[in-house]
Amino acid sequence: MLTRDVFHASLGAKSEMAKGVTTLARLTRDLNEEWQTEATFAGEVSDAFDLPDVLPAAAAKKG
Repeated sequence: MLTRDVFHASLGAKSEMAKGVTTLARLTRDLNEEWQTEATFAGEVSDAFDLPDVLPAAAAKKG
């Protein structure tokens, strides 16, 4: 009986570990997507702050 109980407990632990790994994988994917979105946004904000410098220089070259 004890061997069977240990076996079932081991199977239960294995199942819980598999669920945990799946959850971690999903969270890692979600965080990666969020960080990519934030990096894109930060780049766009940086580009917007560069425009006041770039536009007059471009206008000066044309004129």
